[in-house]
Amino acid sequence: PGSKKKSSRRRQKAVRSSSKRAVRNEQPQIPEFASSEAPEIQLVDKQSMCVDILAGGFVQSFVDFFYLTHRPDPAQDAYSAIQNPVEIDVSIEDMDVIKTHLVDAEAARRKPDQVE
Repeated sequence: PGSKKKSSRRRQKAVRSSSKRAVRNEQPQIPEFASSEAPEIQLVDKQSMCVDILAGGFVQSFVDFFYLTHRPDPAQDAYSAIQNPVEIDVSIEDMDVIKTHLVDAEAARRKPDQVE
């Protein structure tokens, strides 16, 4: 009777220690960065620029930016444009200039001291 208790206790300890090892091994190793060491990743695309414009509260600038950057490519011939329309390719630099001018223009329109 006493030996059965000892062997069952040993098995329980073995099971506990192996399950702890399994849990430790399953956790992914994620590198920790201090806030000053964290790498900054900025993705700039049409969608993020549209979100930035809307987040700034410039609804008309968003509408104009969207239509300017999502229009069909004018270099495409008429037949292929109907069959498979391709959007115009706008560079990140051009999108940034468009965004800046549209937002500045809308902000200027909102100023109360402007003459209409």
